[in-house]
Amino acid sequence: MFEIAAYLHDLGKLAIPSEILEKRAPLTQAEWGVMRTHAYYTYQILNPIEVLNLVASWSSLHQERLDGSGYPFHVGEDDLPLGARLMAVADVFTGISENRPYRKGMTREEALGVLHGMAAKGELDARLIALLEAHYDAIQRALEEAQARAVREYEAFREAVKDGSEAR
Repeated sequence: MFEIAAYLHDLGKLAIPSEILEKRAPLTQAEWGVMRTHAYYTYQILNPIEVLNLVASWSSLHQERLDGSGYPFHVGEDDLPLGARLMAVADVFTGISENRPYRKGMTREEALGVLHGMAAKGELDARLIALLEAHYDAIQRALEEAQARAVREYEAFREAVKDGSEAR
């Protein structure tokens, strides 16, 4: 169930304009406002599917914070399920550790510093960050392998589309 939630947690980004999603410069405050709606759209898409209720909860609450400062619903610690807490830590970790078109991913020390800082402010679950830290090397390897696989799959898709359009 968690793997499905992980695959679907950013489904709501389908509703975000590509010029915001693909922007290579920092987003403006207005653009961030639009970007933040993705978690709500994820909820709107998944919640009506009864068999995915748990997945919808974990996926759509991945931007929530234990102190209630997250979005889209401002759910706090008492109402934030463990799956959503884990999804939040994983989402922040991948977001700061992966290389992006507009910046290089953070080092281990930098990433752990950010995560521990967020835990100290009451935003993320410190127990889950401790687990990530204890298994950091294996998690980082898995992240790098998944990134490389995604790039290969994307390139294969682009080639297939290109070959298909040339055949016409």
